[in-house]
Amino acid sequence: MKNYYRVLVVMLSSLSLDVAASYTNEFGYLGASHQTFDYSELDFSPEIDTSQLTTSVYNAGSSFNGTRLYLGYQFNRFIAAEVGFTSFSNARFTVKEESTSTVLQSGKFKTVGADIRAIGTYPFTDNLFLKAHIGALLWDNEFTFLSGTTTDLSTEDDNTTGISLLTGLGLGYGLNDIFAISLDFETTEIADVSTKSLAVSIVARF
Repeated sequence: MKNYYRVLVVMLSSLSLDVAASYTNEFGYLGASHQTFDYSELDFSPEIDTSQLTTSVYNAGSSFNGTRLYLGYQFNRFIAAEVGFTSFSNARFTVKEESTSTVLQSGKFKTVGADIRAIGTYPFTDNLFLKAHIGALLWDNEFTFLSGTTTDLSTEDDNTTGISLLTGLGLGYGLNDIFAISLDFETTEIADVSTKSLAVSIVARF
């Protein structure tokens, strides 16, 4: 009888360990990211030297905020996969009349995208882990840019879609059994414009 109880205890212990391991290393999760995008190579005036404008002032930004929502699955300690949707920040430009600040021309670089990515994770401790990912981004972009001459400005629109490679590195920290946070750096290309982002994410697993 004692041997029976010993076997039973060993079996229950093994089962509980398997369940704990599965809960720890295999799970689905939902995430949301706040992202800051940098479009340092974006040129709103490809044919015009805006420094030569005499009665107007050109202003443009290259860094703005956006969001990403995603669904993922962690297969084990080292491999996960995600699908997500990103609303990229809209980079904008304006040309204002110098004397009155009246807006003469304006435009934007607007993008939405869906992605799928494979993620490698390396746990340093039970809470701290390193991330690296590679994936594909399907994007739809609206680009309004300046054309004409410095004395006769106009705008043109270019709407394009495409698929780009995206890569990134990140560092994550598990707050408890449900929630984790991460900081991620990512690069990709949209409409021939190099795009970099820094994201802070909150993840909830289920």
